[in-house]
Amino acid sequence: MRRNIRHVSSNPGERASIGDHYVTEACKAIDITCQKTVTVMTHWQHTRETTLPMLFDDHVIDKMHAVRGMVDHRSDNIQYPIADGATLTINFDGARLPAIRADMLRADRAVTASGLLAHIAAIRAVHDRFEEVKGVLRWCNKHCTPGAIRYNFPQALKLCPTAPAFKDMDGVPTRHSNPANIGGWLQPIKDAASTLAQSAMLPDDIKPRDKGTMWLTFASKTVHLSVDAHYSTDIMTYNF
Repeated sequence: MRRNIRHVSSNPGERASIGDHYVTEACKAIDITCQKTVTVMTHWQHTRETTLPMLFDDHVIDKMHAVRGMVDHRSDNIQYPIADGATLTINFDGARLPAIRADMLRADRAVTASGLLAHIAAIRAVHDRFEEVKGVLRWCNKHCTPGAIRYNFPQALKLCPTAPAFKDMDGVPTRHSNPANIGGWLQPIKDAASTLAQSAMLPDDIKPRDKGTMWLTFASKTVHLSVDAHYSTDIMTYNF
């Protein structure tokens, strides 16, 4: 699993009510939970060899087979822009044909790759949900007091159980004042709470999927909730 963590932008002097270190550690744990959820909720039944014909024309596959014996180097990982903001990487090392250039990818994948695109959409749905959780947690850390976090997003106490800001706060009502722009975050907060509640039901023995010959990477993007509410997602990679 690879990741390039980018945090919600903040202004100089902005407070961190939970603590950036504790939020970073919580986001790492959220990433692992997301990977486990992808393992449980998605499954790609095809191999690298049976996936390739979905992406390339038959004549391209035939030509690559024909020249395989004349290629005298080990294949590298080739990245294919498979969907909006998503890149499919295929490792051709040991494949029955050489690496195919990215510009040979089919222009009309709707029919041949419909199952693959549906699988990518399923992974994206899980990815987006957990990126929302991280976005909410990071925003709370920068804009809410510990009391406001406990009232609006109490799940943060479990995400950051060792944060001094939450010491002796669990189960104890606290006075708080909400930040002015919390309105744009109310629905994401509810969604994040629901995502965490569902993830708590994952079997204990589930592990993130091991790296194989194909993996999917989502680029970072900015999610706009309202005029003054937004968060940035992380670059995340998921194994097939």
